[in-house]
Amino acid sequence: MYKTRLLRRKINQKLHGPIWARQPETIQLDTHNLCQLDCEYCSVKAGGSYNLPRGTMPLEMIEELLLYFRGRKLHKLLWAVAPFMNGEPLLDERLPRICTMVKDICDTVCVIDTNGTEWRNREFLLHPNLKLVRFTISAITPETYMKVHGRPYFYKALSTFYWFLRHKRKDQIAWLHFITTKNNQHEVEDWVEHFEGVGRTVFPLHRIPEFHVESERGYSQSIKEITMFDAKGNRLPRGPNPSSGLFPCPCWGVLAVSWRGEILQCVDLPYSFNYGKVEEVDLLEAWRERNRNKLDNAGCNGCSQRFKNYKKVMDKYIR
Repeated sequence: MYKTRLLRRKINQKLHGPIWARQPETIQLDTHNLCQLDCEYCSVKAGGSYNLPRGTMPLEMIEELLLYFRGRKLHKLLWAVAPFMNGEPLLDERLPRICTMVKDICDTVCVIDTNGTEWRNREFLLHPNLKLVRFTISAITPETYMKVHGRPYFYKALSTFYWFLRHKRKDQIAWLHFITTKNNQHEVEDWVEHFEGVGRTVFPLHRIPEFHVESERGYSQSIKEITMFDAKGNRLPRGPNPSSGLFPCPCWGVLAVSWRGEILQCVDLPYSFNYGKVEEVDLLEAWRERNRNKLDNAGCNGCSQRFKNYKKVMDKYIR
């Protein structure tokens, strides 16, 4: 079923251009923004980049968002629903229920990013509608992990990761993420080599200078591009790929909604960059307004990950 959905999306894009020009490709929900780590690049923590208010998205709001897409048949071209954003998804006892809701209402899969340290809820990772589980473990030694993630949980994270590899369903995919900072960039090559056998992605920090304090973010200038590897260690083309001419930035196909219901400009900007709340504006119209803005705002103008050809892409597909 999932392969059929991907084929439908591919054909649709070939015939009609990028899906994001008409509707979101992924729904990402800030179901809550609580976490047990203290990562140096965190957007939520006190004294961090944004110091976002903490809270939890009501299940009624999640259901409302899913029903909106179902009712307008927009769910047919979705890649996935991601029930996480600024928090650790395994801390949310509702995660299995949310994954089931996504299947029942939108008939699409879920993907999550997890730090893997919440061992007690590891069984949540085996939900039949959870297609892709990406672990963020941005170190290869406990000492570096402590500097980057702020807690001595290196072996906790590894324990959950290896447990998932042993117990995951045949149709589930495990992946690893490494977010680079000045404190861990020296371990990138060893990390890539050590975890051969699993798909891996190395990310530069998604940096917006006006909002990120250099000393707090630990920004690394030596790592500037997203690098992906398959399980055998082969380099993969990054996706979205700047050279394709189909995307203005890596995040553009994502409809991001804060736990308070704000329809956000980007998952990596403060909640103040929004197009209204879900109970106040039409979701699709907010999406169109975001497209019409063409990345011309204080957050996108300073973003280190905006593609160089973004303007050409936006002018081609948004008129």
